[in-house]
Amino acid sequence: MDKAKRLKNLSIMAKRLTEKVDEYRSIERTILEAAKEYNRSPEDISLKLEYPEQIDW
Repeated sequence: MDKAKRLKNLSIMAKRLTEKVDEYRSIERTILEAAKEYNRSPEDISLKLEYPEQIDW
């Protein structure tokens, strides 16, 4: 991709990086509910998620 095309697509890429997808919103909701239930700040809640051993960039 040449420089002009990358520059043209920059705003699209930035938007995609900042959008909150359904999975994010679901996890956020779970954290907020747990924080309320345990009378804690959302920052105090940790998730036990499995991460892939290798991440393809």
